[in-house]
Parts: sequence; C-alpha cells; structure tokens
Amino acid sequence: GAPTRRPVEVSPPTPDRMRADGPYLVGREIKTGTYASPGGPRCYWARLRDTSGEMAAIIAASYHRGRQVATIRKTDRAFLTDGCGQWVMLP
Repeated sequence: GAPTRRPVEVSPPTPDRMRADGPYLVGREIKTGTYASPGGPRCYWARLRDTSGEMAAIIAASYHRGRQVATIRKTDRAFLTDGCGQWVMLP
C-alpha cells in the first residue's frame, strides 16, 4: 500500500507587531524583544506571568499617554495592550 503521510506540525508565525488591543501570547502570537507604540490618551499595557486576570499575574504595567516602549521577555507568558495603537518591534 501507499505510505501514509503524517501532517507536518508547523508552529504559527510569531509576529513582530501588535496591530490591535488585546492579550498576545509570548512566543506564539508575539516575539520577545523591545517594542514601541505611539501610545494614546489612555494607553495601558502589561507584561503577564499568566493569563488568569489576577493582579498577581502582572509583572510590569504602565498607564500613560504618549509614546510607549516595552521589553517582552522569554519568561513572560503574555502581553496585554489597550488604547496604545500599533506596537512595532524595534531593531
């Protein structure tokens, strides 16, 4: 008989930008690195150790207006952004 082909598992791409508000899983939906955003009048972001929604999950957070810079590390589980505009990885 013909050999059976097993599907090759391909991990999803890890983008170097976040275009919309929301949580992004580190290593799956977003790469580690330093990012910048134009910010906004009510820009909030947080580096998270898990996605539980608990205060204890927050590693670091910022709530400011104007340009933002954040470094996402391998040890972070997720990055949450709200009202900051598009984040782009810095070279």
